[in-house]
Amino acid sequence: MRDKKYRSNDAVSSYMRDVMKRKGITQDDMARASGRAQSYIAKHLMEHSTWKIDDIEAIAPLFGYPNALSLMSAAFDYKN
Repeated sequence: MRDKKYRSNDAVSSYMRDVMKRKGITQDDMARASGRAQSYIAKHLMEHSTWKIDDIEAIAPLFGYPNALSLMSAAFDYKN
């Protein structure tokens, strides 16, 4: 079983992927907002790397949230 740190990361990534589909958000949109490469975003969305809070903070507005905490809270409450 994965430890809690990774389950939380997986929940955030899963939520982001679902919302991206609904809202038409692309990895390129997320890369521009965060100042990261698209490949960096892809690695995180595929759950190969752990999100940094600064990255979530930068992309939260794309998802309709004012900050990382709001986006993460929504992800933890989300039911697929």
